[in-house]
Amino acid sequence: MRIRRRGNDSAALRLSLLCWLVLLCVSCSPTFRSTIQVPRVEVKIKQGAIVRRPEYGMTIFIDQVADARTKEAIAGYKGRDINPEGSVTDAVLQALRQGLERKGFKYTETAPVILSGEIRIWHARIEGGFTAKATADAAVYLEVIDPTNKRVYSGIYRGFSSIEKPGLEEKDVRSALSGSMAEALSQALGDQQFLRIISAY
Repeated sequence: MRIRRRGNDSAALRLSLLCWLVLLCVSCSPTFRSTIQVPRVEVKIKQGAIVRRPEYGMTIFIDQVADARTKEAIAGYKGRDINPEGSVTDAVLQALRQGLERKGFKYTETAPVILSGEIRIWHARIEGGFTAKATADAAVYLEVIDPTNKRVYSGIYRGFSSIEKPGLEEKDVRSALSGSMAEALSQALGDQQFLRIISAY
């Protein structure tokens, strides 16, 4: 009788431990709404402003930044799409403009050179579990049109960012998204060929 009781106690202990682990995993699994706020993108400038003589002021006009992604969702979790809350194009346009301003460019509709772009990729994949993970990928296409309306440059810039931590929250997913797009735009603003062309007119 005593041996049987010890066996039952051991089984009950194992069952309690299993239940506790299941509850812990469930409680630590992230939960997300059907939408997520589009993050602010802070571009890191690796080099300073382009230096030119004062008589050669650098002006540029951004025609548009279009959303060319294959679907609206900006994140995915457990097979469910999470759509953006806000404008993805406004976020990228603002970040690109601020980055160019820090490079020394000024904006005018009469600028001799026109810049336009497309958001090809901007998406975060969320993986649940005790330690959850958000992996974000961004790709931006940029093209330069000269005063004769001829395309003189085009390029695709890509960025990645990942955050892994227990208790992953929406702000962490936004941070991963922001980091991936910031890296893509930072690559563009660090591309010497791209900068030479847009500053040559």
